[in-house]
Amino acid sequence: MVNFTKDGIRIGREELPLYSGAFHYWRSPRSAWKRILSRIRSMGFGFVETYIPWIVHEPQEGCFDFGEKVPEKDLDAFLSLCEELGLCVIVRPGPHINAEMVNFGFPDWVVCDTEMTAKNPWGTEVVYPYVTGPFAIPSYASEKFYTKVRNYFLRLQPILRKHAYPEGSIVAIQADNETCNFFRDNPFIMDYSGESIAQYHRFLRERFRSVTEMNRKTGTGYGYFREARAPEGLTDSNFSECILWVRFKEFQILASIARIAGLIDEMKLNIPVFQNCAYQTYSPISVQRDENLPGIDAAGMDLYCAPGDTATIRERILFLSGSCKLCFVPEFGSGSYWDEGFILSPGQQEFGYLYAFMHGMKAVNFYMLVERERWTACPIRNDGSIRKNYYHSFKRMLRFLHENEIWKDRRQARVLILKNYEMGRIRSVSEKGGFTSLNSNCFVQPFQLRKDELKQNLPAEVCADRCPDPRFEDWILMVMQYLGQHQIDYDLSDEYLPTDRIEKYDYVFASMYPLEEEEYPYILQRYAKGRNHHLIFGPYQPAFDESSATLGAMDCGRLVRNEEELKEAGEGSDLLKASGRIHCTMEGSAVSGQKVEMIWQKCGMDRVWHQYIANTGKDIAAVTLTYSRQVRLKGIWNSRRNMQGTKLKLHIQPMDIAIFEIREADQ
Repeated sequence: MVNFTKDGIRIGREELPLYSGAFHYWRSPRSAWKRILSRIRSMGFGFVETYIPWIVHEPQEGCFDFGEKVPEKDLDAFLSLCEELGLCVIVRPGPHINAEMVNFGFPDWVVCDTEMTAKNPWGTEVVYPYVTGPFAIPSYASEKFYTKVRNYFLRLQPILRKHAYPEGSIVAIQADNETCNFFRDNPFIMDYSGESIAQYHRFLRERFRSVTEMNRKTGTGYGYFREARAPEGLTDSNFSECILWVRFKEFQILASIARIAGLIDEMKLNIPVFQNCAYQTYSPISVQRDENLPGIDAAGMDLYCAPGDTATIRERILFLSGSCKLCFVPEFGSGSYWDEGFILSPGQQEFGYLYAFMHGMKAVNFYMLVERERWTACPIRNDGSIRKNYYHSFKRMLRFLHENEIWKDRRQARVLILKNYEMGRIRSVSEKGGFTSLNSNCFVQPFQLRKDELKQNLPAEVCADRCPDPRFEDWILMVMQYLGQHQIDYDLSDEYLPTDRIEKYDYVFASMYPLEEEEYPYILQRYAKGRNHHLIFGPYQPAFDESSATLGAMDCGRLVRNEEELKEAGEGSDLLKASGRIHCTMEGSAVSGQKVEMIWQKCGMDRVWHQYIANTGKDIAAVTLTYSRQVRLKGIWNSRRNMQGTKLKLHIQPMDIAIFEIREADQ
């Protein structure tokens, strides 16, 4: 029996940390496989991850190659070698792969079949402008598409069942990859194929009890559900229909993940299934709802960032910590894809990884450990030789993680910040763009909206947030800034977090606007009425829902509209009061500028803590730590300081982390 836990993965009776690395077997000479896998093992990894690309194994429909023609395609031999070397395996059969492959790993015969491709509002194929070759995007509403995926999975089944735990080394499998309309966040780009529109009509039937109810709530006048037109953009009179279309796009993504998870279930592997979100913490993606799908055991989010981009790491990990059963990063960048524009040094990578662990990352797959075409600067080259600096950096870090059982650490966040998912819908329907520059991945970059653009065609009563970054809202950034100034640890999530998870926090900060989902204010008011619960919301009171029905004002909690009111709310509560047996204050010029961060994590041992102190600035930080009681302190990363007392002075290098083990002095 294998299952994910809140700290890692349980295989049989043993719970293990989930530290994995990516190696694409078909991209390296078969003669180098054993050397490469041995290198991965010697770095300290117990898990290896690989895609199983459709385009590699079924290049022509019905013509399969699992090593019969090309030795590097021998999946069975690769899995047998992993078992020989004692490596557990995570497999990702797609059907969407990406991996900088032609067609994102879909065979030509799939993307060239117009019955299986997504359509734009004008009825023509939606083309992904990929540098390795533009291709038509498959439609995840196509029944023919799922039939072909099922046929491919059934050909994989004998190999995967042979090597699935307990008989073999495969312990987890991913359902699809970064399922998000191929990074098209704009809801009006796709999919307007006949099957997608039919799915939209079924969605309407399930959402509304009758056409009359739909017309009343959307201001339309249809006679039948099948007459409902899919909006192609926001006008002065179709706002409610556009919001409904955005909800359908969310539903369509969830339905496709569940459908692929069901096809995996047909293989009867009896191992946990997970899904990875690309980067979105806003509509149409919801990692919380992914985890609640039938057949999905865990969901995570990938993480790639530029040198020094601690904000992305912090936001992503805090969101996963607050939203998911397991804080899992299925792809954490190791090395760089070929036109990324930068290559991280070993030290920069190491800092980013430890900064993520500092904020609560539990499980991770480093992508890639082994170089291949269109990817460089990995610890292991394609032939099995090593890049010494990267290799030894990973080896040192893995030894530290295992020896100190970092995977058992627990942050003690008392505060939860809830982002407003409904605002993400409003922003997406008002977006006028959706086009991207031509680069290797052509990801939709966070859209930079001018204030006048965000007002475009929105009803006068809808109050839109003005933050240009879709991951945030101005009110949320204000709260994060305030908590950061006072070194208060917090988690991030949104309204789709289960209520029992919300209940465990002492403080909840929730952004609210005049337009809200009907149930959301009531969920927050129920929380606020709980014992020792404190609700702070803003910048508005809720007024009406998507159907323009009136919502009652919040009668619990405290409305905060600006920085001054936030300061008053904090000072008028015990939010700023220290908690726990030991607490610590931190002083120094870099501290006041929020360039130095401090996080406490409870260890697996009783009355033992790990204290993480990170310098995210460009200069050496001089810091003085003052503890509330006598402690015994031992440096376990980037510090050899050992002391007993109440005060510690440190000098931390730029973009570096010091980690200490803290015990009460009387232990």
